Amino acid sequence: DVIDRLKYLQETGSITGLFDDRGKYIYLTRDEMERVTKAIRQRGRISFSDLSKISNELIDFSGTRTVNDKLLETDDTAN
Repeated sequence: DVIDRLKYLQETGSITGLFDDRGKYIYLTRDEMERVTKAIRQRGRISFSDLSKISNELIDFSGTRTVNDKLLETDDTAN
C-alpha cells in the first residue's frame, strides 16, 4: 500500500513531508523544513493561519518535484 510505504520512508528518514487533510502526501525538502522552522522560531508563537501563510511562501506546492523511484520500491520489488 502506497500510504504505508510513504509512512515507512518517513520513519526511516528517507523522505520528509506530511499528509494534508485530504490524504494527499506533500513532500518537503530538508531545506523547506529548515526555512519554515526558522520562520516560526523568529516569530515565536504563531497562529494556524500564520503557519499556513508562512508555508505557502516557503514550500513548493507545484507538484513538479520527483522522488527517486528506488525509494518507492518495496522489499519484494527491489529484488
